[in-house]
Amino acid sequence: VVSIVLLSRRARRTANAPLPGRTDAGVAIVRADDAVRAAADDYEFALAQFGEDRTRDLARALEAARADLDKAFALQNRIDDAEWEGENRRRGWAKSIQAMADRARETVQAEAARFADLRRSEESAPETLKLIREQLTAVEGRRADAAKVLAALAKDYVETAVAPVAGNLDAAATAVAEARAAADQADAAIAA
Repeated sequence: VVSIVLLSRRARRTANAPLPGRTDAGVAIVRADDAVRAAADDYEFALAQFGEDRTRDLARALEAARADLDKAFALQNRIDDAEWEGENRRRGWAKSIQAMADRARETVQAEAARFADLRRSEESAPETLKLIREQLTAVEGRRADAAKVLAALAKDYVETAVAPVAGNLDAAATAVAEARAAADQADAAIAA
């Protein structure tokens, strides 16, 4: 009698226990749903901050994550509603749910991380521009020494040997001027 009672209790416990992987799938789907909701909020803020062109990848990631999440929820409902499906089939569905939920979460988290980096770079832009201007001044300071070296080379070597680098000083001056103009435009954009 005691063994029958113990066996019946074990059978009830086993019957009421969730399938292996089912709880992991449920946790994964909740985490993914939270991540997608947070990314949707972040998208609205990023759209206002950076515009539609720069947020297009985030919008695509959100769309793909929502599609994965919809499929995962649909499978979850099938597991919840299907009483007579085989255990292997339900276990397979639970694995699929977890995979789709993880993919959705990872997709939106990767895009959110990219925007976090973009925001950090935007916040540090004034310091970065200051460093760029200092480097440009240093490059301009080395121009006179470079001109002396080029003149010495021209004196010591035939013209055809120096010809490949003869225009480098002018090219460097042009590049520095363009970099300064770009820094000025960046300053104006930051101020706006």
